[in-house]
Amino acid sequence: MIDLRSIAQANGYRVAMDPTAAIEPSRTERAWLVRVPCRRGRGHVGVHGPAMLSAHATSPTCRRLMALDGVRVVQRGDHEARVVFGVEHLPAVAAVLQPFHRRRLRPEARQAAADRFALHRLQATASN
Repeated sequence: MIDLRSIAQANGYRVAMDPTAAIEPSRTERAWLVRVPCRRGRGHVGVHGPAMLSAHATSPTCRRLMALDGVRVVQRGDHEARVVFGVEHLPAVAAVLQPFHRRRLRPEARQAAADRFALHRLQATASN
């Protein structure tokens, strides 16, 4: 099974779980519930099987997805489509869907934020 978490981490993409994963804690371990949310087309990228990824998007983004080489349409609605593709085509699909990137702070910005909120953390623990 494709590990979408490691692929997303290597590319700096944000990872989210399918909303149904909140039903049971054991579902968070299921690889097919991992998604990479995207800006365009209210879409996302997910796992489709042992060797394929899938993408879902609404129009007009879905038309651009369907025009890519190496992408096969598996489900098409009036205004949306689901396509499958190999991992090697992820850069082309990502260029169309524009996945959200993980927020990264420089070490000095991280330390400044920690110093800024240290007082609030101390006040919260003192009030308990």
